[in-house]
Amino acid sequence: STIVGLSHNIFRCIRWRYLLNPMKRNIGFYNLFSTTIIGYTVSWLIPGRLGEVVRPVLLGQREKISKSAAFATIVIERFLDGLTVIFLFGIFLFVFRFDVSHVSNQHLLAAAKYGGFLFTIVAIGTFIFLLILVQNKERIRALMEHKENRPKSFFIRKLSEIFYAFVEGAAVLK
Repeated sequence: STIVGLSHNIFRCIRWRYLLNPMKRNIGFYNLFSTTIIGYTVSWLIPGRLGEVVRPVLLGQREKISKSAAFATIVIERFLDGLTVIFLFGIFLFVFRFDVSHVSNQHLLAAAKYGGFLFTIVAIGTFIFLLILVQNKERIRALMEHKENRPKSFFIRKLSEIFYAFVEGAAVLK
């Protein structure tokens, strides 16, 4: 199990490096691996999957990249993980046909079916939304930097900068 766990983490680091490539090429494997393990540890110790936030923040500090953009790659990772689960479940349902008439709670089975369908629709909608953001990145930047549209509040201005950095981090979808 140690070899499988180590292989899994190495694969995740390679995938994360690929997602981070539009921001910075050749990010050090040590930084990727150590921040991944630290993130898992934080998620294990503190509820709420806080490690998913810690990971990009640490990597951003170590590699001098935008933390918001690095966080966007985590969102994309989770999205890809969800699509993979849906895909594998779909293959399972297609390959392994089974009789569900013996299931005592047909309402629960129907709820699971509709829940999966709803999750798929939300995932596709999120993916389309991210694609639209990435495709219109320069328009968003111009709109945010236009003098009349520039927010007066420091908080809103900072939030706009974080949002744009997030959109830049999603550039791997392009």
